Amino acid sequence: MAEATMVGKTFVPKKVVSFSGIYECTLCSQRFTFTKGLRFPPSHCLNAKWRLVVALPDAEAPKFEETLKNLLAAYVGESNAYVRYAAFAGKADEEGYLKLGSLFRATSRAEQIHASNHAEVIQVLGGMPDPKIIPPEVMTTEDNLEVALSGENYEVNTMYADFIKEAEESKFPDALHTFNLAIEVEKKHARLFSAAIVQLRLDRSGEKLSAKASYYVCPKCGYTVEHITFDECPNCGSWAKRYQTVD
Repeated sequence: MAEATMVGKTFVPKKVVSFSGIYECTLCSQRFTFTKGLRFPPSHCLNAKWRLVVALPDAEAPKFEETLKNLLAAYVGESNAYVRYAAFAGKADEEGYLKLGSLFRATSRAEQIHASNHAEVIQVLGGMPDPKIIPPEVMTTEDNLEVALSGENYEVNTMYADFIKEAEESKFPDALHTFNLAIEVEKKHARLFSAAIVQLRLDRSGEKLSAKASYYVCPKCGYTVEHITFDECPNCGSWAKRYQTVD
C-alpha cells in the first residue's frame, strides 16, 4: 500500500487529507482518524502539524456522517437564534427596555459567531452550510425573554449535550471544539436571560431597564459579559482587549 510509505510524514492543517489514517498532533501527541478528501482541522496546539502514524484503507476510515449532520443542525439553530434575537432587540427598544435591547443584540452577535464557527467545520467535512431561516415570532419582551431562555436551556441540556457526546465518540476534534465553545456561551446566555426576567418582573415600571447598556462579546467564541474583569476570555483564552462592545 503506497500510503504506508507516508507513515511518519507531517501535514499542515487546513490542507486536503491525501491519505486516510490515524494522525497525531506533533506537539501534544493526541490522536484522531482523518479520511481522505476532507481537510485537516487546525490542531489546538499552536503551530502544530499532523503526523500520520497508521495508514488505513479508505473503506475503514470514518465518514463522520453523524457529526456533519449535527454540525448542520447546530448551524441552522444558531443562524435562526441570531435572527430571532435581533428581532427581539427591536421589540425591546420599542417597548422602552433599552437595556434588554442591548442584551438581545449582544446575544444575537454571539449566535452569529457560533454559526460562523460551525460553518468552518462543516466545510472541513465537505458540507455546505444552509441557514434555513424561519421568520421569528415576536411577542412582548417578557414573552421573548422566556422564549430565549427556553431555547438556551434546550441547547445546553439537549442539543449540544448530545452533539458533544457524539463528537467525543467519533473523535473529530474541531467538531468537539466548536460545540464545547458554544455550550459554555449558551450557559452564560441562559443566566443573563434568567436574570433579565427576574429584573423585569421586579421593575414593572421599566425604570431600571430604560437606559441602554453595553455588553461585551468575544469575537472568537461569543462569550458574553456585562463587565470585563479578566485579561483573557474565560471560555477560549482570547485576549480580553479584543472583545467587541455591543450597545
